[in-house]
Amino acid sequence: MLALALAAAAPAGAFAAHRWLGLSLKPGQWVGWGGDAAGGSVVWFWVWVLGLAPVIEEFCMRFLLQTGLRHQLDRLHAGEAANTPDWRGHLANAVVALVFAMLHLPANGMLALWWLVPALAIGEVWRRSSSWGLCALLHAWFNASLAAVTLLGSL
Repeated sequence: MLALALAAAAPAGAFAAHRWLGLSLKPGQWVGWGGDAAGGSVVWFWVWVLGLAPVIEEFCMRFLLQTGLRHQLDRLHAGEAANTPDWRGHLANAVVALVFAMLHLPANGMLALWWLVPALAIGEVWRRSSSWGLCALLHAWFNASLAAVTLLGSL
């Protein structure tokens, strides 16, 4: 249910981020990703943004880092009662969202801090479902939403 709500909200969030914050996702915004005469670099940009980046980033961030951090926190606090709130899962999500935003600093500058919002949302989907594929799909949909708003805004 959370994943569906996030998917439905992504286009509106992308519109707000583009309109009010100036966030965009378009070929050529990163050095080396501009188009050549045949459009080959542009094609690879879209393959990266809509396919490879969501898959690789979500695998590394959720499956490896968030899960690993959560297991380490569980190990450190093994004696706690089973009915305590899931603060460890939330803390792991927050740390991973911060790492994700920091990794986007080189391409987006301080605006990358806004990447905390979708990163926290996708991290919560992971915390609740442990579905790496669903997280990768949501990530790709968030990217596609921002790309569509960027392209429509330039018309």
